[in-house]
Amino acid sequence: MTERDTDRLALQPRTPSNIDRMVGQSVKFRRLMLGMSQHELGQRCQISAQQVHKYEQGHSGMRASRLVQFALILGVPVRFFFENVETSSDFPDDLVAVLSNRKNAEMILLFHGIQDNAVQDSILEMARAYHRIHAPSSPSTILSVKTETTDR
Repeated sequence: MTERDTDRLALQPRTPSNIDRMVGQSVKFRRLMLGMSQHELGQRCQISAQQVHKYEQGHSGMRASRLVQFALILGVPVRFFFENVETSSDFPDDLVAVLSNRKNAEMILLFHGIQDNAVQDSILEMARAYHRIHAPSSPSTILSVKTETTDR
């Protein structure tokens, strides 16, 4: 092996990848949706809240066993943490802030539980109309996220 090969294979200091950040944001997103604190998640995994924070920020990579543990505790399949890898490397920061409010998270969960797409559309249009009246200078579309049409 040449010196050049050795240099090429040398370990670089650990820097978080976009995937580490995305997986961490997915963990945080789901934890907030459940109204769970970092401390509570940490206790259930027998790790510190600080370590949960490092995972959520992408500063510490997670082993597969930790991802499985998070998935079980958070009630999602492991693939949940990777669903947006191709489409997005980040959740909008404001979305995470919105979900940290329990009322907002409850509203989203209740909305998600509505089985009738027409009712969902009506509620969404009502919220948009309210927003247009009370915040006319801001964009009419709050989030630009990829959505799928699903039959319920």
